[in-house]
Amino acid sequence: MVFDVLNRSCPQAKKVLVEDVKRWILATRDIRRTMYEDHRRDEQQTLTFKYDVEAWYVACGNRPLADFAGSVRYTIDRDVQFVERMVRELRALYGEDIEYCLAKSLANNPPSIYWRNVARSKDQP
Repeated sequence: MVFDVLNRSCPQAKKVLVEDVKRWILATRDIRRTMYEDHRRDEQQTLTFKYDVEAWYVACGNRPLADFAGSVRYTIDRDVQFVERMVRELRALYGEDIEYCLAKSLANNPPSIYWRNVARSKDQP
C-alpha cells in the first residue's frame, strides 16, 4: 500500500528507485513469507537492483538512496534450520495459529531473527 501511494505521487524518474526498495524489502524483510511458505524456505534468490538498497540500509540512510545508483546483484537466502526449529517451537508453545505464534514471537524477539541473509554476489566488486 505504501509503495502504491509512493508510485502514484513520485516523479517517473524516481519510480525505479521506489520499485528497487519495494523488491528489496519484500525479498529480505517479509516475515510473512518466512512463516507461511514452508516449501520455499530453502529457496535462494539472486536479485539485481539498479540501486544498492542494502548498502544504503547498512549506512542507516544517512545519504540519499540516489547516491547508491549502480547495478548490483545480491544473493538472498535464510537459515532454514533456524526458521524451521523456531516455527516448531512456537507451535509447541502457542498452538497451530501461526499468526498468534508470530505475534508472540515478535513480542519477545527482534523481527530481524526472521530476516533473510543478504550477500553481494561473488562476481560483484
